[in-house]
Amino acid sequence: MRDGYRGYQIALHSVIAGVLPVQYLTGGSIERTHHAVHMGVQPSPADILQHLVHNYAGIATVGSPESILVYEAAYQYWQ
Repeated sequence: MRDGYRGYQIALHSVIAGVLPVQYLTGGSIERTHHAVHMGVQPSPADILQHLVHNYAGIATVGSPESILVYEAAYQYWQ
């Protein structure tokens, strides 16, 4: 058993902690964009941009830990 966390684990935690406020601040654009489309109007460009930022930040938040797990499994397998 080793002591402490590895550097990349600490960095990943910091990145995810930094992305969470972005998710919170851009989350309202999801509802506004979808509502506008359902009402048959064009959403504002700012809402579309925030929607994209929200989606890609979410993908990065979910994908990063999974890629780290794959990396660690491969690292342990090849040791």
